[in-house]
Amino acid sequence: MKFYYEVRNGNDKGLRLTPHRYRDKRFPMRRKAGDPWIAVTDQQIESYLDRGYILRMSAKGHPPSGIRPDSTRRVTP
Repeated sequence: MKFYYEVRNGNDKGLRLTPHRYRDKRFPMRRKAGDPWIAVTDQQIESYLDRGYILRMSAKGHPPSGIRPDSTRRVTP
């Protein structure tokens, strides 16, 4: 399943962020701000979002940001 976040404010309003991927092809998530980032696989993202974890998302030219699960959108096929 694919996920995205659309920036709502500022100069990048409307920019679509996608999950930030580490070189090992895993994705950073954490429970709350200040907690260490953990790396999860593509298949694990949804279950972590369901448990309230923050997903780190980015776009070309936009630094990674932690996005809350209630702000994350799912792309449906």
